Amino acid sequence: MSWNHRVLCKVARSNIAGRPPEVCFGIHEVYYAADGTPERCTQEPVAPFGETPAILRAEVRMFAKAF
Repeated sequence: MSWNHRVLCKVARSNIAGRPPEVCFGIHEVYYAADGTPERCTQEPVAPFGETPAILRAEVRMFAKAF
């Protein structure tokens, strides 16, 4: 199984009549089946982190590739 970061759009309906839905974008981890089709993703957006500055830099580069 492979994974990468992808920009996903979430649309939330408003509970207030006449108000348009809320749209937001976030970076999520997306996991793929063996044939390369997306299988699942993180429910909430993820944030970059790393145990060293070099690891954090690599993570930020992966985020940039999501675009």
